[in-house]
Formats: sequence, C-alpha cells, structure tokens
Amino acid sequence: MIQGGENLRGEPLDFRIPRTGDRDLAFRGWLLSHAEERGGSPALTRGVDIDIYLTIRLRLVAHLCRWSLREGQGLREEHRVAAHDSAAGLLEWLKQENAGSWMRPASGPGSERARPGRSQGRGVERVD
Repeated sequence: MIQGGENLRGEPLDFRIPRTGDRDLAFRGWLLSHAEERGGSPALTRGVDIDIYLTIRLRLVAHLCRWSLREGQGLREEHRVAAHDSAAGLLEWLKQENAGSWMRPASGPGSERARPGRSQGRGVERVD
C-alpha cells in the first residue's frame, strides 16, 4: 500500500523518528509518502514500512522500518533513518539498505513509526 502527500498544502508538522542504536531524528516538515508490505505465516509475520518526508529546508528524509511478529516472541523492529539533499541520494540509500528485501528479519527492539510531536526521552538530532 502506498499513500501520503495529502497535507503538503498545510502547515509543516514536527516529527521525531526513532533510530535503532542511535539518537532519534527530529525535523519540521511534511510526510510525502508511506509504503508498506506484509507477508508471512500465522506463526511469523514480517513487513517493511517506508516513509519519505520533506523538511522545511527542502531536505528529504527516509525512514525504513523492518519488523517481525513471531508467536511467543512478540514484536521486533529495526529503524533506519537518513536525511538526503537529493532524490538520487535517497534512492541510493534505500538500495544500500536493501529496502526491497522486506523478508529480511528485523534485528533488535525498536519503536513505532514516527508520529508528529512524539517524544521518547532519548537524544535527538535535528535536520530541518
């Protein structure tokens, strides 16, 4: 499923996106697109969510979340996030992250997708 871009005419929002093993990434901007893919069996479900944002300084932010839900083990998530100055740089990063390989298992605990104004109580890097 792909969606997003509905609020580009509105005021920018504050986002704080979790990163596995690093500080959260915070910025002010708009969600351009959200794509997700799911698969698996009743005992193990896996998926990937990809969000693309535009900051108020016209930088592109990509958020890649790989997750798995295994019976008896619960939810595991891996969050990878990076800011880019160009669409070409963003696409290259997604290729390097193997974003199309959504069946790769998530590694380590994480947090939910970014939410406007979200706070988790750990360090944050701003990239407006």
